[in-house]
Amino acid sequence: MRTFLPTLGVFLALGGPAAAVIGAPPVRDPDGSRRHTVAIVLQRGLCTGVLIDRDLVLTAAHCLTRNRIKSVVSLDERMKPRFLSVAAATIHPSFRFATRPVDAEGADLALVRLAAPAPADMSPAPISRFGDSGDLTLAGFGVGSDSGRGAAKAGTLREAPMRARALSWRDNRMIAAIGGSSSQARIGLGGCRGDSGGPLYASGVSTVVGIVSWSSGAPGKKGACGGLTVATEISDHARWISAASSELRASTEIAVAPPRASAPNRVAPPSPRQVFPDLTRDYSR
Repeated sequence: MRTFLPTLGVFLALGGPAAAVIGAPPVRDPDGSRRHTVAIVLQRGLCTGVLIDRDLVLTAAHCLTRNRIKSVVSLDERMKPRFLSVAAATIHPSFRFATRPVDAEGADLALVRLAAPAPADMSPAPISRFGDSGDLTLAGFGVGSDSGRGAAKAGTLREAPMRARALSWRDNRMIAAIGGSSSQARIGLGGCRGDSGGPLYASGVSTVVGIVSWSSGAPGKKGACGGLTVATEISDHARWISAASSELRASTEIAVAPPRASAPNRVAPPSPRQVFPDLTRDYSR
């Protein structure tokens, strides 16, 4: 298993789930998002997740769709990876997958039960509700640039400040975010390949409000990242999380195969300026 460690990034080359924190440096603080955030190594690709109980990880449903979890990876206080075995997984019953996550229907949420409690230096993140707007923190193990090459390969925990607003998308309450803060937005900073399922944290990194579902490219730039990062607002689904947690603790089922969206409507995602009308073309206010 140890020989698997240096190769986390290669899974993205195999066509795994999309939507990593580009433009952001690696996390160095062992007392920050490292305590809550995990990587999910899949048969095809890599995703991110957040620990919400000693043995439960919340992530995106599209990550698990027609895919298989190989391991969950946490970081110790020296930022060294540890592989954790998985016992069971389930997805939100409303989720209907599509080829592009942006076209999926229902709640893009999945819950994973670990075979044993997470290490003692990890801490579950409480769930809180996101209001209409605010400054958040995005954490993820995805690529550090749209190219995903060299030091920017997936498998390193990164985090970035994000300016966020509530967004209604396909009858779901979502959170749309761009890099930066309320006082200054930054183009090219946000989610990308490997950050699907990753957390949007509030109040520093003390509570989690959203799970990353999809991202869009920055206006005027090549690539699929650096524009909007869109996450499922999770407090609306607290009842499902509670019920699914109980069911998972009596389950050993890991395979998940949700139905396809009945007739995916390929609508172009909103632009950053449609969500944040005060932005200028170069994202400076």
